[in-house]
Amino acid sequence: VTVVPVIMTRAEAQNEGTALCQAAGWIEPRPSLVNIASLAEGVIEQILVVEGQEVAAGEAVAKLIDTDAKLSLRQAETSKELREAELAGVKAELKAARIRFENPVHLRTQLSQAEAALAKSKLELAKLPFLITTAHAQLEYADENLGGKQSARDAIPGRLISQARSERDSAHALVAELEQRAPQLEAEVHALERQVDAASEQLRLLVDESRQLEDAEARCAASAANVKEAEIAIEQASLRLSRSTIAAPITGKILKLISHPGTRVMGLETAAGQSSSSVATMYDPTNMQVRADVRLEDVPFVTSGQKVVIETASSSKQIVGRVLIATSSANVQKNTLEVKVAIDDPPDTIRPEMLVTVTFLAPPSTKTM
Repeated sequence: VTVVPVIMTRAEAQNEGTALCQAAGWIEPRPSLVNIASLAEGVIEQILVVEGQEVAAGEAVAKLIDTDAKLSLRQAETSKELREAELAGVKAELKAARIRFENPVHLRTQLSQAEAALAKSKLELAKLPFLITTAHAQLEYADENLGGKQSARDAIPGRLISQARSERDSAHALVAELEQRAPQLEAEVHALERQVDAASEQLRLLVDESRQLEDAEARCAASAANVKEAEIAIEQASLRLSRSTIAAPITGKILKLISHPGTRVMGLETAAGQSSSSVATMYDPTNMQVRADVRLEDVPFVTSGQKVVIETASSSKQIVGRVLIATSSANVQKNTLEVKVAIDDPPDTIRPEMLVTVTFLAPPSTKTM
């Protein structure tokens, strides 16, 4: 007896659009839920939405108690007013310093006064020889007058002789004073010349005026920076106040409220937990997907972009979708692999977490040998 092995080959062709396999799954937002979080620390005063409510992007979802934020804004505005007043005062000083620098009238006045004093001293020094000559002449006359009266003592009263002697002494003192004044006038002229030179150099260099101008410019720049800093503080306070109204980041529906009035949220605090600032979750109903549990033996029938039919009890019409990607999440207990399926035109009746059945359809020219 000869045994001949028989090899049988079964070929089955699937027409495009016929069902290849089915898998159970559930609906979820695509690509994920959107968390509505508070960016500011505080206590929730009002919740302005309910679960399932449609909201537009930027629409208020909740409000924090904003008393502190309003006070901070008023304080920042007051600080800016003070800084602006300081800047106005410094600008006035800068203007005056620039005028003194460009038109140093006070230095010209000092120079003119020094020059006038020098000219006066020089004039007195120049007149001194003539005054001395006159004083000597007066002394000589007084000596002669006194000598004449003394020689005629019996004929002239003693009072006139005493008067003549007094005039002679006065003339002698005047001569002595004028002769001693020359060194003093020369020293005064030298001092005034140095004073004129110093005033001229000061007028040329403008050292104090330049320093005052630079100091005023520096203080003006610092005051302007203080004003900008105050403006930034106002912007920060305004931002904190605006963040007391928590807005929806996208247009969609509220899925779940996480916080309630009186709940404290931590905002952007570094020590805050991941969900300590969450107020609610939402999703975009026009962008949904299915997470399907595909049996491992059916995984070879699933390809990216493959058309699927989605059935759920909440929708009477057939829902069409396509395979996005097979995830790396395999379930050892159910012996399945999770596959994400995009819903092309989600109907209004479906919601996240609804159970569905996904039928994977045969692509064009799909063959199973």
